[in-house]
Parts: sequence; C-alpha cells; structure tokens
Amino acid sequence: MAGPGGGAKAAGGPNFKLLLAMAVLYGTLYKTTTHFFAQVPEPLPADADPRHFAEGRVMQHLDALVNRIGHRHVGSPGEELSAQYILSEVDRLAAQVAAERPDLVAEAAQASKWNDHLQVSGGVTMHAFKFEIANVYANLSNVVLRLSPADPEAASRKAVLLNSHYDSTLGTKGASDCGSCVAILLEVARTVVANHDIQLAAPIVFLFNGGEETLSQAANGFFTHSKYARQLGAFINLESTGPWGPDVVFQHTGDWTLQAYARSAPHPRGTTMAQDFFDLGLIPADTDYRMFSYRHYGSLPGIDVAFIFDGTAYHTARDDIDRIRPGTLQDMGENVLAAALEFARVLATDPEAPKAGNNCGSVYFDLWGRAMVIYSHAQAKALHHAPLFILLLLPLLASASADPWQQLGWGSLLGSTLLALCSVLCALGLPAALGAARAVASGIPMAWYGRPVVAYTIYLPAAAAGLLLPHLLVPARPGGATPLGRSLGTALLFALICSGLTAVGMHSSFFYALWAAAAAASAALLGTGASAGAGWGGAMALAAIYAAPVAVALPSAVTFMAHVMEKVGLAGAAPGTLGLLLSDTAVGAVAGATLIVTFGTLTPLLAAALGRRRGAALAAAALALSVGAAAWASREHALPYSREHPKRLLVQHIHRQGADGAVVESKLGVVGLDAFPLEPALPPSFASLPPAEFAIEEWESFYPLNYLISGGAARAAPGPDDDAELPVLRLLSRGASPAGPGPQGQQLERLELELDTGKPGAWGVMNMTGEVLRWSLTDRVASTDIEGGGVSHMVRFAANMYARTHRFWLDVPAGQQLSVRVLVKHVEDSPAAAALLADMPDWTSPAVVVSYQSRWQL
Repeated sequence: MAGPGGGAKAAGGPNFKLLLAMAVLYGTLYKTTTHFFAQVPEPLPADADPRHFAEGRVMQHLDALVNRIGHRHVGSPGEELSAQYILSEVDRLAAQVAAERPDLVAEAAQASKWNDHLQVSGGVTMHAFKFEIANVYANLSNVVLRLSPADPEAASRKAVLLNSHYDSTLGTKGASDCGSCVAILLEVARTVVANHDIQLAAPIVFLFNGGEETLSQAANGFFTHSKYARQLGAFINLESTGPWGPDVVFQHTGDWTLQAYARSAPHPRGTTMAQDFFDLGLIPADTDYRMFSYRHYGSLPGIDVAFIFDGTAYHTARDDIDRIRPGTLQDMGENVLAAALEFARVLATDPEAPKAGNNCGSVYFDLWGRAMVIYSHAQAKALHHAPLFILLLLPLLASASADPWQQLGWGSLLGSTLLALCSVLCALGLPAALGAARAVASGIPMAWYGRPVVAYTIYLPAAAAGLLLPHLLVPARPGGATPLGRSLGTALLFALICSGLTAVGMHSSFFYALWAAAAAASAALLGTGASAGAGWGGAMALAAIYAAPVAVALPSAVTFMAHVMEKVGLAGAAPGTLGLLLSDTAVGAVAGATLIVTFGTLTPLLAAALGRRRGAALAAAALALSVGAAAWASREHALPYSREHPKRLLVQHIHRQGADGAVVESKLGVVGLDAFPLEPALPPSFASLPPAEFAIEEWESFYPLNYLISGGAARAAPGPDDDAELPVLRLLSRGASPAGPGPQGQQLERLELELDTGKPGAWGVMNMTGEVLRWSLTDRVASTDIEGGGVSHMVRFAANMYARTHRFWLDVPAGQQLSVRVLVKHVEDSPAAAALLADMPDWTSPAVVVSYQSRWQL
C-alpha cells in the first residue's frame, strides 16, 4: 500500500525514472525499426553463381527496358518492343530448359498481333475509385512462361502465378513501376532453370502483362483468353509505389498464402493496416491484384507485394534506375523466389488449398522483417473483443477487493475514458486545425511536400501537445483516478474502438487491442495505486510490459505518415476552399493518429510523469515549435517542389470537333494532380497565349480522375494537319435486336457501331447518355447516375499500336436517341505542347496527350 508521500509524488510531481525508462525504450525500438527498414541483403553482381538470384542480372534487364527502350505506355512502340524483349528472354529460357533440365517443361507464349488466337481484346465492367466504368481494350500484349515438372502428375497440379506489368504510365519510363518487378521475375525464372537443386512441386506461370496502368486491362485479358488462367491455384503480384524498399505485403486473399509467404520469405514484411486502407478506397491507386482476386474469376488466393518508399518519384519522370537503392531488388527477388516455391509445395500437398481462401482476411504484421504474426478473422474476433470484456469486469472486481483496486469504480473508469476521448480528439484536431489555418493564412496548401522533416516539425509537436493537454489540464483529485487508473480509462476507449473496428472487418484494430491489453496487464501486476510505477522497479516493469505494443506500433508509425504525405501528390485538387484545406487538414489528422497509435495507453502515465508544470511548459513549447515551423514553411514564394520531388502535371492539346467531325476549336489545357496552385508551374509563354475557358468535361478522357483536378487553358494553334485522320463514331446498322425484348418486355433496337480513333494506340472515353440495356463491350452494362436525373454509361478504352478501331453493338429502347460524347487521346506531343513543355520549370513532371473531342447523336 502506498504511503501518503509516495502517492503524492507519483500523482503530482515529475517521475524522471519512468521518463528515462520510456525514453530508452522508444529510442531503442525506433533505432531498431529504422535499422531493419534500411537493411537489405548484399546485391549479387551479374557474374554471380548462376544458381543464385542476382540483382546485377536484374539491372541488366532493367537497363534494356528503361534506358534502351524507354517509355512503355499502352499503345506506344516501347510497349511492343518490351514485349519482344521479354519474349526473347523467355524463349531463351525455354531453350535452356530443353537442353539442360529434363525434369522441367517450359512453354512460352505471347498474346500479340502475331498470334491471332491469343489476342488480348475484350472488356470488363468494374469499379475504379468508386465509379462504375466499362474498361475496354484491343490487341494488348501479354508474354507468358510456364515452367512445370516433367512428371505428368505434378504438371497437372494447380499452378502458382507470378505477375507484373511492363507498361509504364504517362510521362515516365517506370524504372521502379514496374520495370524493376518485370526484371525481377525474369531473374526468378532464370534462377529456377539454372539451379538444378530446385525441384518444382507444381507449375509456375510467369505473366508479363502489357496493360496495368490502363486499369489492369491486360490482366483481365489473360483471365479471359489464356488457357493457363484456368490452371491456377494462387498468385503473387509484384508492384511498386516508389523506387525505395522494402517490399511489403499490403493485400492478400486466402489466409494460407500469407502464412506460406511468412514462413518462406527470408525477410517477410507486411501489415494489415495497408489492406484496410486499400479496402476503404483511401489510397488513390489500384493493382492487378483486383483482377486476380475478382470474384468473377474465383477469388484466386494470393498476395500483393510492393516497394513502398520514395513515393514522390512514383508516376513521374524521376522514376529512373538511379533512384533505386542497391539491394532493394535483391531483397524482393529472394522473397518472391522462396514464396513461389513454397506456394507450389502447398498446392502439391494440399489440393484443397485453392479453395481455402478466407474472404474475411487475416490480421498480420511483421516483426522487423524477421517474422510475421498472423491470425485469422475468427481468432481476431475473440482476441480483439477480449480487452473490452476484461475492462468492463474490472469495476466489479474492484468493488470486492482491497486497496489499491478499490479506487477503480465505474465513475472513475468512465471519467478516465472521457478524458482519454478528449485526448484523442485533441491529438487529431489540433494539428489538423493548425494545418488548415496555415493553408488559409498563406493561401499555399501542402507547403511541406517533398520535405518530410518540415511536415513532421509542423504537425507532430502539435499532435503531441493535443495528446497531453487534457491529462495535464484536468488535475487528479484526492481519491480519484491515479495515472494507472487513467491508463485503464484510455484502455477502455481503445477496447471500444478495437471492438467496433473488428466488427466491421478492419483488422488494423490489433493496435488498440495490444495497447488495451498492456494497460490491463500493468494494472494487474502493479495495481492502480498512486505509487504504482514509481521507482526504478515500477519504471522498468512498465517498460517491459509496454515493449510489445511499442515494438509493433513503431514500424507502422514510421511508414504511415510518410506514405500518406507522398500520396498527397496524387490525391487531386478539390474545388475552392476545400481543395485549399484538404491535404493539410488530412496530414495533420494523420499525424495525430500516428501519435495516438505510437503512445497508446501510455499517454496518461507520461503526462503524470512529466508533472503538470513541466508538462504544460513542454506542451506550450511543442505548440510554439509547430506554429513557427508552419510560419516558416508558408513564407512568401516558397515552393515545396524540387527536381527530385516534382509536381505532377497533365498537359492536353484539345481539339474540339463539330457536328461534321471537323475541328472547330483548339486549346492547350494544363492541370495539376495535387492541391498546390498551378500558376507557379506555368511559364510566361503560356500566359501570353489568348485565354480560354477551362472546362472539367474536356478532361473526361481521364475519367474518373477528371473529378480530382483543377487547372488552366489557353487557345492554341495550329490544330491537326489538314490530312490528319480524325476520330469518328460510325453507325453501321440499326434494326430490331436479335436478342428479343428487354427485361420489361420493351422493344429494343440494336445499334452496330464502330469507333475509329484516327490513329492506332489511342486511349479515351465514350460517355453514352440514354438508356442502354445490353451491349457487347463488357460482361454487363456500366451505369452512373448523373446530376439532374438520367443515366450515363462510361466506357474507357485503350489499344496497342496496331489497333485503331473498336466495333461493338448496343441494345436500346426502340426509337430512343442516344447521345455519345467521344474523347480520344493520343499519347504524343504536338508542336504547341512541346513548346510549352520546353519552358516549364525542372521541378515539374508533365505528361502530354493530344485529344479529339466530339459528340454524336444516334
């Protein structure tokens, strides 16, 4: 039992022993976390033992794809050259298998214009960024290599699919995204062939797909057309969100695949928090994983793996080979090779494994890339609800116990929980409000972009002050909650959050479960008296109890805020004041969430250990630091960009066609993909052009990204050459539908149509306004409600460099007039656009298209 003096000191005075113990704990675990994030294996050179995976050989492939071929967007010559390069490497491996590996069989194929029966053309109706679209494609190229055991029984087993895409997006050569992943898969395949000690238990299919950046079109084509797609049992998809590792599992379907990866990969890394964010649509990106796990194709079990850091280079001209950190590709390659072989072993020993996917998912997180903790959704429901059950029992147990538990009644616990709620809200709200105020006062959003230290200095001290202030401003009353009692109130709040998140299937709730469990364990071992945790013994005991949640929380805390700040550069620009405030407010709230997860139920103990006077002074100093950093970042003419961290721009030379198809107006449009004002990026040569109205609908060829942009426009001349072939939508025939009446018995007409894009390799959108009941474009009609009533049907399309026409039919109610807005874009420069690009500052990364826009009444 605590004496009066010890109790007063613990409750009202500073506890330097506890502060020192926690400083050592956090410092040690932070250093450990950053060390293992930066640690990569020694990259093996190109002349390394051929039995081993070597980054040097990966870099040779990457040099060919990036430096010799260059831009590889869908429809470009580079895309086709990449397919031919990959096919030549695949054919070489197949020949090596035939000559040296009698235990293996290699099959190589390319879906391209040279193999008509393997052409990848088709479409799928899907949701992209919460919009329903029809995603249509023509003549895209896939290269496939299947390595299988020579034994017929083993060869008949379900195969492991290893996939990545060789196309790049607009305006970048895509060294990391995703040339690096393609090069890794080529080296994985070579290693399997060259290492005779590797005996495949089941086939492995390598898919090098040529259309991911156009919303996973080539992957859909593989599943639609390839005979290999019907023989699959699991997949591993390789991706990149930046050229700096480590590689992390950020999505999975099928619990066994995650477990197989965890036990086989030399450095398994991953967190279910990333999966929650993708599932909620909070990350403005998607991958081929969506096609592989698509229910229409049987929800294939598998994992999505990506590099995660240096996202300011992602989808920019700075995504080049020099940006990739040595050892990064070696690390991913070793992980993928080991995981692929383990997947094959599971498929060989457990034929039911492909059917064993758990659609509810798993809780998973790694321990510094050395091991992974994984447990199922069913186990999560038991484990994550347990802290709430235990904490609600504590007041009942306390009423029948002796001191120090007798202070823990319902009133005390609920009061501490409300105080914890205030702490959490202040931690979220204070930095968010500071960010909003900074943006409004300066008129400059995201002034910290590309400078993480500036962002941390603005937001984290303010978040720390918000976290501590409620505990400092509300003094402990005699006989009231002690610091450990307040910690239990925070634990109850966390337990409630944990149970709620678990109930809706968000598995990152495990953070809150760990923190709540640590608080309950502290109370059970040390009691809740005023002197609990005092002295070296108590401080060391608390540090030991809290080591687990701190160790698990820090890796996510280190990556979470950094990743969000980088992704803000792709988050678009909302109109007006909302656009000005959104990014700064969001990052401020993320900073608060980062500290909430980092300090958890320790917050009341740390506030008490600081003491009210010193704690208040520290909070005031933290707020002053944040305000000062915000003022410095907002100084006049400050630009957040640099050549290394550029601003992403889209430049469009727009040609509007009249009713007869002829061009009647041309203009240049420029938009940014983030909230920072566009004007500093526009050179004087653009301002000297005659002004033109900026219209969002003219950017509908980028649908649905046109809802996330703002920009400017100017009149531009000349238009296309007089002999240029312009896009046209032709009505080939109109008559009664051979499919019979519609669902309500209405008479239908079939419209046979052909879209001629004028040049091959075009991208674009058709916006059909009117009722369409059936069509040949995709598996089902895509429909979107429009303002003022009515329905539009949005169709995105793309093609390779050999295709310029799309033929399709529509079934519409008899006599109905259908309005079709056609927006065709060619990924190329025009003289006017090229002149503009030459004048732009080097801290921009522009992508350029020439578009033709017309409206047709059918």
